Amino acid sequence: MTARIRPLFVILIGLFLAIGVGGAVLWQFGGAWAGRVLVAQLEARLPGRVTLGAPVHWQLFPPAVQLADIGWRAPANQRGRIDIAELNVRTEWAGAGATGARPLRIVIAGVRAELFQDAAGQWGLPLPGNSETHGAQALAWTLAGLTLDDSRVLLHPQAAAPVTLNIERAGFSSADDADAQLNVSLQIERRDDAAQGTLAASLEVAEGVVSLAPFTLTLKGERGTLAGASAQIDGARMRVDPAGTASAEAVTARAQITLDAQPVELQADFADARLAAGEFAATIARFDLTLPLPADATLSLREALVSANADALSVAPLAGTVHWQGAEAAVDITLAEGDARYDLAEQWLDVTLRDWRAEVPDPASPEGRVTLSGTLDGRFWPGELRGAGNVQAQAESSRLTGQWQIDGRQNPWGRVQGGIDTLDLDRWLPPQAKKSGQAAPLDAWRDLPLQLDLRVGALRWQGLRVRDARLQLNADVPG
Repeated sequence: MTARIRPLFVILIGLFLAIGVGGAVLWQFGGAWAGRVLVAQLEARLPGRVTLGAPVHWQLFPPAVQLADIGWRAPANQRGRIDIAELNVRTEWAGAGATGARPLRIVIAGVRAELFQDAAGQWGLPLPGNSETHGAQALAWTLAGLTLDDSRVLLHPQAAAPVTLNIERAGFSSADDADAQLNVSLQIERRDDAAQGTLAASLEVAEGVVSLAPFTLTLKGERGTLAGASAQIDGARMRVDPAGTASAEAVTARAQITLDAQPVELQADFADARLAAGEFAATIARFDLTLPLPADATLSLREALVSANADALSVAPLAGTVHWQGAEAAVDITLAEGDARYDLAEQWLDVTLRDWRAEVPDPASPEGRVTLSGTLDGRFWPGELRGAGNVQAQAESSRLTGQWQIDGRQNPWGRVQGGIDTLDLDRWLPPQAKKSGQAAPLDAWRDLPLQLDLRVGALRWQGLRVRDARLQLNADVPG
């Protein structure tokens, strides 16, 4: 009996030794082997080169994999890099749901990335290739959670200054009985400007398309030209496809900035918006902008198309209203046809108004209004509250051609210089002046923040007719 048991005992001892030696070898060299296999699989699916600077660590209970010092470099004909200090993936043995897909939770820390936008507007992200080329997915899985900490992404747009995104923390979580939630806290830097921001949204990913519905983005300026600025953007839905094209529906924006120590408020509703290949387009449903000049002026636009690229932002048609409220008078302007273009680098605004009408106080009637109409074009520097250009206007039988200037730091801040073909000053006398015989033409316009210096071809005043006269209103020094 003992002789029969001895060979079996030897076999068992040999089996245990083989398992022990195999386990020790796997423990010692398995991480490096698994790393090489993983790198080979990634490079087969991603463009560019993948490196792994540390062995792979894994555990069975619960299943988890830990990677460190991961690197990606763009293909030879492109620029870009991504370095990840640490990546952890874990799941549960009993975690598969009704679909059989195993939920994965991923934690990523210490991302340092630098991406360049090409001429076509693409960013050269390492997106996986066609899955049919590399075979079927070995394990059915679904993303149950994602955490991203301490990450910095440097973006190099075409023809624009680099932008740095400092992602302090980004979190994504999903449950079987609730929508997936995305929360991001980040800082945006560009040149000397910086802003803090948060993004909160319900997230859905299907066939490579990322949908946020609804979403809320908040921004608060920290330094530079953004200091003191704040904004909130709410949208019903935003979609980003695998090519990087983003589209949004029913977007509402609220913003406040400071120009020359004065608050500027913006409210806008967009029916839709789209960003593709570095080109942005949006349809304005409502747009209200309040500016201090130094009294409040409000610009309201309806149904316009906004387009932008790395160089400029354009609005067309420029149609809406402008309301200015002074201490004693108000001016209402209707913009019937025009367009505007804002140069993002030089920060100036070119405006062309091919048809405008203005309702101003009638000097001859305390309760009356006078209609002016004409055309206007010029350039405006919003950050300095100044601008200049050309103007043509007509009021009843008088036609004006000249130049306009605006300087928000001066009082009065508006100036018009040019010529008028004919002017009947008796028409513009207030009632009290006509009764007393003391002429005070255009006296009702003295409260307007406007300085006039006009040459008059034919002037009529109290029965006198004068040619080549000069008319000044609110002028500093007559001359």
